[in-house]
Amino acid sequence: MATVAKRGNSYRIKVSLGYDSNGKQIIKSKTWTPEKGASKKQIQKELNKQTILFEEKCKKGLVLDSSIKFSEFAEKWIKDYGETQLRPRTLARYKELLKRINISIGHIKLEKLQPHHLTEFYKNLFEEGIRNDTKYKPFFNFDKFVKDLKITKVSLAKLSGVSIQVINLCFKGLNVNYQSALKISNALNKKIDDVFEPFEAKKYLSPKTMLYYHRLISVIMSTAVQWQLIISNPCERVKPPKVSKKEAKYLDEHQAKKLLSVIQNEDIKYKTIIEVLIYTEMRRGELCGLTWDDIDFKNKLLNINKSILYLSDRGVFEDLTKNQSSNRVIPISDNVIKSLKEYKNIKKVKNYYLVQNGMVRITKFLHHGMVEIFTLIRFPTSLKNSC
Repeated sequence: MATVAKRGNSYRIKVSLGYDSNGKQIIKSKTWTPEKGASKKQIQKELNKQTILFEEKCKKGLVLDSSIKFSEFAEKWIKDYGETQLRPRTLARYKELLKRINISIGHIKLEKLQPHHLTEFYKNLFEEGIRNDTKYKPFFNFDKFVKDLKITKVSLAKLSGVSIQVINLCFKGLNVNYQSALKISNALNKKIDDVFEPFEAKKYLSPKTMLYYHRLISVIMSTAVQWQLIISNPCERVKPPKVSKKEAKYLDEHQAKKLLSVIQNEDIKYKTIIEVLIYTEMRRGELCGLTWDDIDFKNKLLNINKSILYLSDRGVFEDLTKNQSSNRVIPISDNVIKSLKEYKNIKKVKNYYLVQNGMVRITKFLHHGMVEIFTLIRFPTSLKNSC
């Protein structure tokens, strides 16, 4: 309900939106000043109008101020900006980063967020920023431990918010990821180190990943400045995590020739895939997005204009290339043309995409088949991991 109070030559309009999780009343307010020379009747009519409009905006969540919490503003930023302006993979990445950010600073109001909050967050990332791909397993008889607590698998799954399949893995003494191990430990009112141990050495966040956290917080706070919710961006007064430049891992000319040599007797599809990747330097998603219409056999040209991506919540889908400059037409060698023709004729390919079944199969091959080939010709481990 809206209330109005006169304050000198202006009016203060307040709207109550109930209570937050701490029992504190949520109040939104604005100051309205009538135009000079307006009569009392005109002022009252416009005041009533402003009050109704402001109350409607508040109820629809359209009113923001500096007292909004970072997590609430970040959610609105994702909805109003991210979902319309960001690429799918970037949006998914930002949503994942925000999970850890909101745990640390999500409760802080925008107007209260200071550089020391951010430096403390970065410090915690360095000390406790364990990567989500570190695997954990129970270091004791998990089955007996849970049964002694008189907790069933189903109830533990509900309490922890993980699937019954993950719980079954724990009962069998198998590996689960960090987030699952943390949720299960919390459900049992235990610290993660009291229940689980890392299956391998703990992997910590890289400085580059930490820089991603800083950049995301900064772009969100910059938006808050642009929307005139706060005066300045606290990220501009904080030194971002340092990132040392690393040389890209790639095959040298000798290794590329050796790889081309050992794949000559492989399946024609994989042989063609490797040749296209080596001779064109295409991205994996661009290769998966190739259609037969993109290949100009007569003029020996390849038109790169789309990409196939994968997200866990969307599956495999077609998208634009990484950026505008990624749309390009490139020449291809006689060897690649020959392999493409052979692949098309032998396999009698009729599907739309060059790589049948898209991202799923090519990803599996590049992450497993390529390692097997590299092992066969004894390439360095670092190069295996770069594929």
